[in-house]
Amino acid sequence: MAIAFDAAASSQASAASSLTYSHTVAAGSDRILRVSPEWDNFGGGRTVSSITYAGVALTEVTGALSTADDGTSFVGVSIYQLVNPAT
Repeated sequence: MAIAFDAAASSQASAASSLTYSHTVAAGSDRILRVSPEWDNFGGGRTVSSITYAGVALTEVTGALSTADDGTSFVGVSIYQLVNPAT
């Protein structure tokens, strides 16, 4: 079976404690929902601690941080996924 791309969505916030946006997953079999948040922390303590879709937690697959020379600021990216999410 070939891999098919369904849709993309994006959202952003400045200094938010949470972020919500709408995304609908297409019906079908053998589906996977992947979310890749990116963030920066320039002394503000921002990170991503969890992601949910339709009330179900996604699993963090991997992530990376790049720390600045001053040791107090960084940028980060993670990949979270949910196999066969609700439609």
